[in-house]
Amino acid sequence: SDNISPKSSLPYYYLIDNLLADNRTYEAEKYLSELSSLPSATPVLVDVYPAYIALGNHNVSKADEIIEKYKRKEITNKEEHIKLSHYK
Repeated sequence: SDNISPKSSLPYYYLIDNLLADNRTYEAEKYLSELSSLPSATPVLVDVYPAYIALGNHNVSKADEIIEKYKRKEITNKEEHIKLSHYK
């Protein structure tokens, strides 16, 4: 647990990557939860890391589902951005 303030997201990325490389997915989930609460966390990584965790757990269908959900979210965000940009 990171008790230093302000918290940086960068060490969490390294830690989660190393935990996934060691197939320690349970711990990776714990630190992903902490990472997702940080203001400096990159939203795309917070959204996509669960797919890597699912792959580490040999659950390809769940990983695919997570990525497809993310792609739909991004398409919706782009469409909304396009709609808003027409009103400027």
